[in-house]
Amino acid sequence: MTLPLAMAQEHQISFLKRESPEVLENVISLLVDLLAVQFNVKENFSAIQMMDCTLSIIEKYWQLRPEEIMYCFKQGKLGKYGPVYNKLDTPTILTWLHKYDTGERLDAIEAVRDRFKEQESKNCIDIQNAYQEEHQKRQLNGGTPTIAIQSKEKRQKEIAKVRSDVAFQQFQQEYFEKQKQR
Repeated sequence: MTLPLAMAQEHQISFLKRESPEVLENVISLLVDLLAVQFNVKENFSAIQMMDCTLSIIEKYWQLRPEEIMYCFKQGKLGKYGPVYNKLDTPTILTWLHKYDTGERLDAIEAVRDRFKEQESKNCIDIQNAYQEEHQKRQLNGGTPTIAIQSKEKRQKEIAKVRSDVAFQQFQQEYFEKQKQR
């Protein structure tokens, strides 16, 4: 699971909480349980601690997607958010999620926003310059708008093509008739 893939998933926790809260709780509990099993620590979660951790994640990180939780846990296992000293608990997991949310995720969102702004600025048209260019072209064309001239040229090309096609068809028909007469 990569960060862009995790963030690109369709539904965030708040949506899933509205639509199917039991399934969401089961998914988050499963992720927490798998995380606890993968850490070979002396103290693991009890059922009550597991439910408390799950509900805390759902309540505090409603804007994340379950796939982002999975990504965060993967990064936590790799030590990205600091070492785990023989104890995995709710505060540790919530600290990881906080570091992910305010670090990697925020950076990724800002990068997307920056790319969007850059793209948006490239597509902007300078209205004043466009107006002046059109005004100059109209003066050169006797007051006729450029689009009207382009449209007329396009129609003339289409008519010329149709005439050429018709002329070719007539030539072809005459040629085959002459061939039949021989």
